[in-house]
Amino acid sequence: MRYTINKPPHGSPAWLAVRWQNEHGVARISAAVAAAVHNEHPFKSAADLANELLAIHPPEPVAPNKAMERGNRLEPVMVEWVADLENIQLHTPEVMYAYDEPAVRLIATLDAIDENGDVYEVKTSKTRWTGVLPRYWYWQGIQQAICADVDKIEW
Repeated sequence: MRYTINKPPHGSPAWLAVRWQNEHGVARISAAVAAAVHNEHPFKSAADLANELLAIHPPEPVAPNKAMERGNRLEPVMVEWVADLENIQLHTPEVMYAYDEPAVRLIATLDAIDENGDVYEVKTSKTRWTGVLPRYWYWQGIQQAICADVDKIEW
């Protein structure tokens, strides 16, 4: 079953809690850490993810590191720039996208959607783009596509 949830402020305790458990108090996996399930996340192991999902309390907000700060500052600007370059209307959804089925609970926060429902994911990096999508971004996109019921993600 696919559904949407009103999105609390990004990074807030409420936002972290919504990503951590569904309305029935059952853990779910956010798209940002989907690669950990496949042992392809460079910053989070499957064991780290399991510890978070099995915790008694939701994750606490943390101060942004340099990569998070870069994304927080640049992603909105990049969404606007892409819209201008491509001559399209993009907006950042005020909802989160969820997918549940027996033994599977997923959630995704999307960066932008166009007027046709196409999903756009914005990434920043301190390294030069090589033309190869990192595997942990790939898995994030797969989960976003599942949650949003789309067949592609524009990067």
